[in-house]
Amino acid sequence: MADFDKNVKPILIDYCYDCHGDGESRGGVAFDGFKSGSDMLGNHELWLTALKLLRADIMPPSRKDQPGDDLKQKIYQWIKSDVFKIDPKHPDPGRVTVQRLNR
Repeated sequence: MADFDKNVKPILIDYCYDCHGDGESRGGVAFDGFKSGSDMLGNHELWLTALKLLRADIMPPSRKDQPGDDLKQKIYQWIKSDVFKIDPKHPDPGRVTVQRLNR
């Protein structure tokens, strides 16, 4: 959570809180409305949608200030590593099925 407070929250405040913070909740999303950091990290649907919209350059809207590629990469990495726990050094292969050796 310290990584969020240090690296991600300032980006959200600068580029997202106009519509999704400080009492605003456009689209039903308010980043400052979470009761705790674990509530925020546990909302996978929200962060998956945020990741998709950010990658598609839909959010922030074109009429608003846009974060640079380096800031977008920080958010991407935070969502992947902290929210979804994706670690490229130790990938999870998922369920491994044992194949039958005979008929």
